[in-house]
Amino acid sequence: MQDQWFRSGQGFVLVYSMVNRKSFRDIKPLYEKILRIKFAKSVPIVLVRWPSLRQSNSTLPIAWLPR
Repeated sequence: MQDQWFRSGQGFVLVYSMVNRKSFRDIKPLYEKILRIKFAKSVPIVLVRWPSLRQSNSTLPIAWLPR
């Protein structure tokens, strides 16, 4: 199912938790899988750090993954 979503997607938002290092480490393999399934060198992707519940008033920083 995930592969089908990647094939049909035109852009992606990858979200990781700022209190869970594993969620951040899981981003790179997911990014590489998207590129492989799309047969592309780059695709529109936004990386979002989700704040912890203790910092619910903070804004969500957004950064583009390098090409």
